[in-house]
Amino acid sequence: MLEKGHEWPEKARACLGKGEIEANELLTSGYSEIKRQKMYLIDSTYKTLKQLENYKNKTINS
Repeated sequence: MLEKGHEWPEKARACLGKGEIEANELLTSGYSEIKRQKMYLIDSTYKTLKQLENYKNKTINS
């Protein structure tokens, strides 16, 4: 059955809108993952620097 001329643009718009929503969700989750990894990197770098500082202090005081 052929669709009326005005129906397919509406369906295409709805499909495009759904695609835009999905793209935005992926973008948001991607940014969230980058933020999580950034915080993990900052935290692990801080812990490593703290360990190095403790080692330095033990070495100097020995």
